[in-house]
Amino acid sequence: MASDLDQLSAGSATLPTQRDQITPPGEASHIALAAQGATLAEARFALPGVETTPVQPTAPSASPPARRISAFAPLRRRNFSLLFSGQVISMLGDQAYGLALPWTVLAVTGDPRQVGIVLAAATVPRVALLLFGGALADRLSPRVVMIFADLMRVLVVGALGVTLFRGLPPLWIVAILAGLEGAGTGLFQPGSQALLPKTVSEAELPAGNGLMMIIQFLSLTLGPLLGGVATAAEASFAFLADAASFGVSALTLFGIRLPTPRASQAQALQDVETDGEAAIPATPATTPKPGIFKEIGAGFRYALTLPLLRTAMIITIMGNFAFAGALNVALIVLSRALSPSPVTLAYILMAGGVGGIIGGLSAGLLSGLKRRGIVALCLWVVIALLLMAMPLLAGPVSGLPTLILLPLVWRVPAVALALGLSALLLALTDTMFLTVMQQVISLDYMARVFSIQFLMGGVSQPLSLVLAGIVSATWGSGAAFIIGGAVLILGALYGLASPALRRL
Repeated sequence: MASDLDQLSAGSATLPTQRDQITPPGEASHIALAAQGATLAEARFALPGVETTPVQPTAPSASPPARRISAFAPLRRRNFSLLFSGQVISMLGDQAYGLALPWTVLAVTGDPRQVGIVLAAATVPRVALLLFGGALADRLSPRVVMIFADLMRVLVVGALGVTLFRGLPPLWIVAILAGLEGAGTGLFQPGSQALLPKTVSEAELPAGNGLMMIIQFLSLTLGPLLGGVATAAEASFAFLADAASFGVSALTLFGIRLPTPRASQAQALQDVETDGEAAIPATPATTPKPGIFKEIGAGFRYALTLPLLRTAMIITIMGNFAFAGALNVALIVLSRALSPSPVTLAYILMAGGVGGIIGGLSAGLLSGLKRRGIVALCLWVVIALLLMAMPLLAGPVSGLPTLILLPLVWRVPAVALALGLSALLLALTDTMFLTVMQQVISLDYMARVFSIQFLMGGVSQPLSLVLAGIVSATWGSGAAFIIGGAVLILGALYGLASPALRRL
């Protein structure tokens, strides 16, 4: 779910990886993934082209006791701290922009369908460039592509903020600028998932993903409030603040320093010499790189060899369809029906942010949980029920029959509480999914596979946004929530039918 959503693991076998490790002394450089007593091959997650080396059993006395990794351990690493701090600022700006854009369009036009059109115009270019963003990140560097995308969005969102000082421009201009911002996001997203594993050790990866999940929900807590206040005063301020946040992100990415391939090769040769074996001299690569379309095709072929990823793609499509329209269109319509102030919407979204932060901090506690795939998908069903409950808690303004009639003063807090609980559970499931995918995927394919994953999620988003606008305008916002919850339940049932997910 990653876009918005815009976002899979288990027990005791080993996973060899091809990435440069940053392993603290005394820690093993492998990741437990399969069920007790099973091998990775038996779990059918073996990576093509990656040789596995059997792990020789050792006496219990020779193995140091496992050390629990602190939830904040990755912050001790300079590169991760820079990535983390830049994304805190950038995501705060994103949330302010995410509230200001649809609210401004709805306030001026009064038509939910226009909101859906603008948001779909932003989503289509983002989805279209995800594959190119992933291929470029694998070919060049995730960091380089992310910096370019940030600088691009500084210009585009800044231009949108400036034009709004004279009032809302024609819808086609807003749609074009929103589309360019979406294109920058499409270039940025795959690289961000590929860069993170390079900034922490294998043991710290779950904690690193948990912290990044916290950022998303921390921004959801504070960003909408800032965006709501700014939009109520002058919408341009929210857009200009988002443009500035992309500039901060680019500066922090400039400061990240990663080992170059040449340096990594030299270190490997030095390690061989230290072991008393003859070093093989480095030779310059003479094979030209394949074209970018061939690299994209190789990424697809790689992803389709993993049963886990094939199932995850279908689930991602259904999950993003469920959330995109309900939370990006129907929730805004519902909030505006409850209160004409954008601060009310900010208050509801803040509750989601608080729940997500709690879920992100708690995600590390589930690292040893068995059958996490089944647990995560069951939590999806709970999230779906909470999604369906939101319009019922809001009362008659949702357009649904009044089954739960709360006092008027309690309706907004009740909707906020339901969103907060949903976000808490979503943070738990998303962190588990991301961690296992990063552990299973070879580093050489990391950005491309995540771009495919984002693409699968993004395919359904424009349709969901447009349909949510039509449904909300025709039958009320409540119907869009019910449809989203039903699709989410279907996605969970599909996942539970997959042996690959059930074994996690």
